[in-house]
Amino acid sequence: MLAFIHLSDIHFNKYSGDPYDVDKDLRNEVLHDIANYCKKAILEINGILICGDIAFSGQAVEYQTASEFLDQICAELSIDRTHIFCVPGNHDVDQNITKNASSVKFLQHQLESAISQADYDDRLAKLLRSPQDAQALGSPIQYYNETFAAQYRCDYTQDKLLWQQSIPIDVEYSLCLVGINSTLISSEEDHISEIQEKPMRIGNCQIPKRSSRTVYLSLCHHPPECWRDPDKLLSEKMNDRVAVQLYGHKHIQTIKFNGKSLIVGSGAAHPCRTYGEWTPRYNWITLSVDNQNGTHYLIVRIYPRVLNEAQTAFEPEKGLPDGIEYREFTINLEEAANGKTLSKDTKTVQEKEPDTSGMAVHSWQRRFIYDFMNLPFSRRRDILTKLNLDRLEDGETRHICLLDCYIKRAEEQECVNQLLEEVKRGRIV
Repeated sequence: MLAFIHLSDIHFNKYSGDPYDVDKDLRNEVLHDIANYCKKAILEINGILICGDIAFSGQAVEYQTASEFLDQICAELSIDRTHIFCVPGNHDVDQNITKNASSVKFLQHQLESAISQADYDDRLAKLLRSPQDAQALGSPIQYYNETFAAQYRCDYTQDKLLWQQSIPIDVEYSLCLVGINSTLISSEEDHISEIQEKPMRIGNCQIPKRSSRTVYLSLCHHPPECWRDPDKLLSEKMNDRVAVQLYGHKHIQTIKFNGKSLIVGSGAAHPCRTYGEWTPRYNWITLSVDNQNGTHYLIVRIYPRVLNEAQTAFEPEKGLPDGIEYREFTINLEEAANGKTLSKDTKTVQEKEPDTSGMAVHSWQRRFIYDFMNLPFSRRRDILTKLNLDRLEDGETRHICLLDCYIKRAEEQECVNQLLEEVKRGRIV
């Protein structure tokens, strides 16, 4: 069995953690709930899943405070600090850039104005093939990438709009965590009016490809109803391929099961106090595979945790049966793998595509990335120079864009152990 703490819309701002922070008590209650109730209900937690809006305005100081809070959760549950998985939300976008950089605004409007999904996919591909355009398009989430997400291998670069990281569920199945960036056109223009939001755009290249014996769990900030997807082609593809879909943004928890995919609107851990009803909530999630007479089923339990009306403690959601603190769902993995539903009307079996399960959560590469990105820049440069892992052609390219290159070069030069030792020594120093 695998288990996770599921958070979204935490909204750390520049004042978070100061003596006047009104949300400090709320965060303490989250920690208290985890320490006193989660640890009793679930023996081992494997990681933390965050569906965006970690920050409030996409600034570096906000991510520093967020990291400190997440480190507290990891320490409480004895979770490795590398086992944090995240995607950006609209509040992780630095609107100073989208307002003032005309090149960024131009590129975003190019994507937004695409007349069809095929047109959007074509425009996105052309922009991302240009290093200059790709860098400009990604610049609004630069602080999210460089000061927070890169250490967890959850950043987005020119050739990575979709991150994937795998972890075994049992001897036969692996869980592949998938991070989808829904903020490519997010800006100060998101709210067209007080009652209408600008639809976000998702590309087909951001949806995982079908893979044998792989269960997909996706993280994305904006839910499908916030996408420009009039024919439901993208959402149906997600339903066919992704067993569990986690979304944020709406600040309201919704759990929908269509027979082949579980779609969870997470609610907000730190909802903005000025946005309608203020109901902080978060989830615990467990996943296991059960073999019944040769047929494999994914068993998913969602434990909704809600701040009570007195605002004194987190409690199970009201309406659950007495003695039960979770909602349970069962997915037939054999039927889901073939694009079928559990209903009488089944779809044609689709051809399986190559395995794209991505980096393993417990791999040395992921540990290297976390430790390396937490070193001072000067120390990183010393290590790369000493082991001859940098190249003239790297130029001024940022380290987060070259991590795969460093890993590949270390393997080719057979100096992986020395690299890990140098990084470890750098952490101690």
